Order: sequence, then C-alpha cells, then structure tokens
Amino acid sequence: TVHLVDHYEVKNLDNMHIENAFTFSHGSTMASTRLKIENCANATFTDTSWDGIDFVTTPPADFDTLGYYNVQFENCGTQAPSSIGISQYSGGYNNGYGAGFSDDIGAILSWAP
Repeated sequence: TVHLVDHYEVKNLDNMHIENAFTFSHGSTMASTRLKIENCANATFTDTSWDGIDFVTTPPADFDTLGYYNVQFENCGTQAPSSIGISQYSGGYNNGYGAGFSDDIGAILSWAP
C-alpha cells in the first residue's frame, strides 16, 4: 500500500506493480486500498501521466463495501477532473485496473483502455 498524506510531490509514478500488503500461508490476503492519496491542495503533481501501473491482486468481490480500492482520493476537491492520466502495465496482471475499482469522486484520473 502506498499512502500519500500531506505535503508531498509526485514526480514519477510509473511502472509500478501494486499488490496486497501480504498473503497468509493459508492463502488469504490482507487487503487494503492499494494507492491512497489525500489532501491534494497540499501536494504537487509534477507527473500527471502515470504509465505502466499494474494492480497484481484481484480486489475482493465486496471491495466497495470494505473500502478496499485500487486508487482512492480523499480531500482532493482542488484537483481538476481528468488531470491525471493512468495506463496499465503492458504484459502485467492488471487485476482491478480501471475506474470501477477506484474511489475517485472528483474523476481526477483518466483511465486509458
């Protein structure tokens, strides 16, 4: 899990494989939001084209109820809609890729097919 909270700069968010934090020996996973971004007003987004993002693990069926998203924006009303492009990793797992698995109320991300 990557959690950006306050006063940060995103300079290069490319070619990332994002998985669950860990998997238990009996096969169950500890799920949580993969990439959580908060307080965008106090952040700088130098990189607005996130290329090669691979969500390796499939989110649980009830991810929305549990609050386990691939990407979640919180307190980011200052960030313009579609201001950040995101594309999937070529040849990756890409499980849970797409807006349907995100909590992006302001539609900040523009998901490439």
